[in-house]
Amino acid sequence: TTNFNRILSKLKEVGLSDFTPLAEGLHAGLELALLEDRRKYTPIIVVISDGFVNVPYTKKLTREYITLGQDPAVESLVQVAKTIARKKIKTIVINTRHISREISMGFEIPGTGTEVMQNLANITKGMYIGIKMKR
Repeated sequence: TTNFNRILSKLKEVGLSDFTPLAEGLHAGLELALLEDRRKYTPIIVVISDGFVNVPYTKKLTREYITLGQDPAVESLVQVAKTIARKKIKTIVINTRHISREISMGFEIPGTGTEVMQNLANITKGMYIGIKMKR
């Protein structure tokens, strides 16, 4: 849509839960983007999430086996992201809980949600925007 007030009002309706079916939502966004592309519009997928995915997409998308995440929720997200990259759909990934890598007692602690969102942006060749959390 080109009506940003409508987008903002819809974002206010989005609820929060401990279940994040990000791959399924991203696949739905891909389907809409492809529909708009067929209508000769230039679609952009905007992903807004903290990146903590925990619900895999139950529909098998490709025959390709992915071992990057070793977590079914992450693996299905990577499959959808690769499809978006193949279809050349522009993507903006907004991480609402960007966490920089920190060193604690000599060990590097990865920000897992941040890594998922950065990988999503990299795979789709999209733009990454990280919103840092206040401590």
